[in-house]
Amino acid sequence: MSFKKIFFDLDGTLIDSSKRSYCAYKKILKGFGKKYLSEKIYLQLKRKKVSIEAILKKSNAEKDIKIFEKNWKKIIETNYFLKYNRLISGVIPLLKELSRSYDLFLITLRKDKSCLIKELRRMKIFPYFKKIIRIKPGEERYIAKLKAIKKFAKKNDIIIGDSETDIRAGKKLKIFTIAVSNGWRNKNILKKEKPNLIINKITDLKI
Repeated sequence: MSFKKIFFDLDGTLIDSSKRSYCAYKKILKGFGKKYLSEKIYLQLKRKKVSIEAILKKSNAEKDIKIFEKNWKKIIETNYFLKYNRLISGVIPLLKELSRSYDLFLITLRKDKSCLIKELRRMKIFPYFKKIIRIKPGEERYIAKLKAIKKFAKKNDIIIGDSETDIRAGKKLKIFTIAVSNGWRNKNILKKEKPNLIINKITDLKI
């Protein structure tokens, strides 16, 4: 199959943002004076797609869901927490190689454009993308993602991501879907979405 464009999800696919997520959760819970889960348990629950309401219930903070979400939105994209993000090993050589043959697009739910660009530059991956597509909030995530890339995607294209939203959007657009199983969803969840291909990590990509 001859592909032309590749749409990459960011967090969980190219960037390991698990530490950032946990540290933000921990800081907010400490502010409430509540106990917080261990990093291992928190990330296991997130990868199983356990809701934040259920996670907070385990921390006896389910009544604080609204203030938690408000604080989360306020701090999660600040430089203080973005510093915990790590580029997945081997991503730069992969993007460099792929950019020689394909147009690369980046898709993200990040809201702060300035902080996003600074991070991509800091990680030295910004030059490899033809376009950065930021998803508008307010709709179901896969619908928002579908709408955002619809005008760019053609039949011979690929979408690569670590969650059900990437797979569902790609299948709706009838493009080739690749799921990465070391991100924010475990392999069992991804299998249920029936992508065209599942790989363990982004650097296992062979096209």
